Amino acid sequence: MSVKIEEVGVRTFNATVNVPIYRQCKIDLDHYLEGVKNSRNATTKKGTIDDIKEFFDAEKVAESKVYKDANGYYFPTRQFKSAMIEAAKKFKDPQRGQTATQRIKAGIKIAVDKIPLGKDKYEIYACLVKSAGRQGGMIPTAWPEFHDVTLTIPIQLLDEFISMEFLRNICQVAITMFGIGAGRPECGTGTFVDLVKLD
Repeated sequence: MSVKIEEVGVRTFNATVNVPIYRQCKIDLDHYLEGVKNSRNATTKKGTIDDIKEFFDAEKVAESKVYKDANGYYFPTRQFKSAMIEAAKKFKDPQRGQTATQRIKAGIKIAVDKIPLGKDKYEIYACLVKSAGRQGGMIPTAWPEFHDVTLTIPIQLLDEFISMEFLRNICQVAITMFGIGAGRPECGTGTFVDLVKLD
C-alpha cells in the first residue's frame, strides 16, 4: 500500500476509534497467583473451566490484568502506538523504498501515557487456554473485558514528511487489522471514526 507523503510542518491530531470489545492484559503477578491458587490442580487435559473452579478465582485473575489508577480504569496509549507500528509494515516509505515502520516509530508520538476509559465496571471473560508446560493440558485464565469503548488519542507528528492522509491510513489499519489489548484480532479491533487536526 503506497501513500504520497508531502513535506509539511509538525502538527497535532486527535484520532478517534471505537472498539466493541476491549480486553486488558496487564499482569500483577501477586494478584494473579492469588487467583490461581494451585497451578497443578488447575490444569486439566479435558473438561471445562467449571471442573476446576475450586482452584481458580476468575475475579482475582481478571483484576490482576486491569489498568487502573486513582482516577479509575484507563487505556495505556502505548498499545495504540504498537498497533500503528504494526500497521506501518503495510505501507511504503517513499523516501527510503522500504516499509514505513521506522518512520512511524520515530516520527509519531502519543501525547499522553493514559486515557480514561470512562467506565466504572468491566465484564469478566474466563476460559481454558493451552498450557505451555511439558505435560500440555489446559489451564484457566480470565480477562477484564470492556464493551463499546471510544477513545480519542492525541497524536503528535515529529516527522514533517508524514501527511495527514498517511496518518489517517495508518490509524485505520492499526485499529481495524491489529487492534489493542488481549485476544486480538477477535477482540481489540474496531472502527476508525475520525482524524482531526488541532493546530
